[in-house]
Amino acid sequence: MDYKQQYISDMWEAIKEVDLKGSFPSVIIAQGALESDWGRSSLSTNYNNYFGIKSGSSWSGPSVNMQTGEVFNGNNIIISSNFRVYPSIESSLKDRIALMQKSYPAALKAATPLEEIQALKNGGYATATNYVATVVSIINSNDLTKYDNQIQYVMKASTTYSIFLALGIAIVAMSAYKLIKK
Repeated sequence: MDYKQQYISDMWEAIKEVDLKGSFPSVIIAQGALESDWGRSSLSTNYNNYFGIKSGSSWSGPSVNMQTGEVFNGNNIIISSNFRVYPSIESSLKDRIALMQKSYPAALKAATPLEEIQALKNGGYATATNYVATVVSIINSNDLTKYDNQIQYVMKASTTYSIFLALGIAIVAMSAYKLIKK
């Protein structure tokens, strides 16, 4: 398996474990691929930060100072910034979702992957002028929208399992109650 497929597989497994709050899996996978160089950047391999999330003043967890490229007034520059450090890919993904809820709620209300990416860009998530086009290109060239459909199946299966589990527990509890009542 090549590095891109490995990254997609790893991110997909993490996605299945996290409540996405409306975010599209295709966007998450593509955005993470761009921000982490397909999981090969030092920030992702050493610090599990797959989305380039900076520490900011509200972050109380560990951080690491690294150089990053930014675009200001149309100029590409390199700056040093503090980035969040996570114990796992899942925790990086959970924090991305929490950050979106707090700072980019319009992205979570998007009807399409393109609308989600555009809402992130409009909200200031990225400074690169070609950010939206680049993320869309990664989605399209890797057929990532198939994961948007698959997550619906995963969520339905999980909900169905939870319902059957709850029913089973209720039946056992009722049976136990009847035995005790005798």
